[in-house]
Amino acid sequence: MDEVHFWNKMEEEYGTINPHIRNILKKQNLCSQSLSQLTVESIRQIEQDMRIMADYLREDASAGGTPLVEIYGPVYAKQPEKFRFLGGEVMCLLDLARIMERKGIKYFIKSKCRTIISIEVHGEDAELHSRTLYDKIMLHFASQGILDTSYDEFLEQLKEIDIKIYTNGDGKFRAESLCPMCQVNGKRTKISFTMDERGNWHIYSLTRHSNSMHFQMPETSLRKRRRIDAPLPAADLNRTDTEQAGNDVDLLETVDSIISYDPLYSSENEIIDLSGSIKVQRDLEFLEEDRIHVDGNSFIYVT
Repeated sequence: MDEVHFWNKMEEEYGTINPHIRNILKKQNLCSQSLSQLTVESIRQIEQDMRIMADYLREDASAGGTPLVEIYGPVYAKQPEKFRFLGGEVMCLLDLARIMERKGIKYFIKSKCRTIISIEVHGEDAELHSRTLYDKIMLHFASQGILDTSYDEFLEQLKEIDIKIYTNGDGKFRAESLCPMCQVNGKRTKISFTMDERGNWHIYSLTRHSNSMHFQMPETSLRKRRRIDAPLPAADLNRTDTEQAGNDVDLLETVDSIISYDPLYSSENEIIDLSGSIKVQRDLEFLEEDRIHVDGNSFIYVT
């Protein structure tokens, strides 16, 4: 047990605790759940134990061990054979017992953080994932149709992005890269990319960073449209996406491209206007921040 952590947590609950009380509880092995069972009777037994141990502890102190004043306190340091807890110290011990009973021992034990070791992936797997992610990034930004010399410079800098692939040993991959635009300015900004269960890379971390720090993307027509009328047949809106597929509207699970359509997300991605209603293919990948809410017979796009 981390005793420093134990007493820090205890003093957060109680306040300052005298060193000799700490040392007596330690020698009695009461820096544990057993402290909660402390009573006046057991305190008297502890006093008797400490009087019996006086000779041994005196010899230990003479040999360079813990000084008697830090075990018996300033009142009984010179006559440990007569040791008794003072009245206030008994009250302190009983309060500590109640704190332990109320909080439980787990509160006083320093939790061991589980260390996740990321291993950089090399070889064919790394090259495949790195190239797939690189192509997706470049095609996404190149397909924006922005005619601006500063954006052309942005794309040239983006081409220098160096992607490294990692795994935690659980079969899942993630990627990291330093932002090449920030590097030009002498900054080191780490961008992380995640892969979903279907093997699709998510690049929202980079698009968000680039949009806020490097080049403000113009609003798309979809972003500008806050409301799109889409008549729905009388149907149970609680039904699943699959059940509702025959009604010209496929409800989505998750979002990235409702706001900014990217043909790279899937070869099946499409947004089709069907006689005043909207059909959105299930394979669209989208952001958690952008959700579709059903309001009567309309879809509201929240951006």
